[in-house]
Amino acid sequence: QVKQGKTLIEEGSKSTSIFFISKGKFKIKKSTWPKDFFSIVEEGSVIGEMGVLEKKERNATVIAQSDAVVYELLAKDAAEIFQKSEALFNSLKALSTSRKSNDLD
Repeated sequence: QVKQGKTLIEEGSKSTSIFFISKGKFKIKKSTWPKDFFSIVEEGSVIGEMGVLEKKERNATVIAQSDAVVYELLAKDAAEIFQKSEALFNSLKALSTSRKSNDLD
């Protein structure tokens, strides 16, 4: 569970998990975006996949806008899960590619 106002992911931190949002809403902010610009993701969405798939630092800060429930897949377990579910890997890779192509960077 994540309480409203809690930072789930901090831009620049190590990518250690992918989060699947079961309930709630999160605000996404990046230092490269205009100050007042942000994105919102809600239940059914996935966050943190870019850093884990690309083995890079977090590229955004993610803050709970409401009380939320997330399921966490640790990066160290992701490779084994992806071997068992190529469809999940391909879906997350497509999501990551789509998000990068829609980024303001």
